[in-house]
Parts: sequence; C-alpha cells; structure tokens
Amino acid sequence: YYLLREPESSTIVIGSSNLTSDGLSSEGELNAAFRCKNGSIELSQFEQTFNEQWDEAATLTSEIISIY
Repeated sequence: YYLLREPESSTIVIGSSNLTSDGLSSEGELNAAFRCKNGSIELSQFEQTFNEQWDEAATLTSEIISIY
C-alpha cells in the first residue's frame, strides 16, 4: 500500500510488488492504482482499512527475521 498525496488528490497503489527494480519490472506481480479526491469517502475508507490492518500486524523482530 503506497499513498502519494498531492494538493487536490491522492493516488493509492495496492499490490504484491515492492519498489525495487525487480519488483516493479518483473512478471508475476499485480498492482492497482486508484486516484481519489482528498477528503473523499473512498480515500477515508482506504486509510481506515490500512490503519486497522496496521494495528493488527505483528511487530517484525530479529527472531522472526531469523526464521527466514
């Protein structure tokens, strides 16, 4: 989830890739971009959903990283 804010609108990018060269250019990744007016119900809903997911996420620790 990436949120790019501009003065009148924001662009939300949701997808499985990351912002590395391979993540943006290789096949097998899927992303969608949405443009919403700032203050719109759509933007508010995206932000609310993100915040709810963030609050439920586990903290990334050295122990978790070592598993991988």
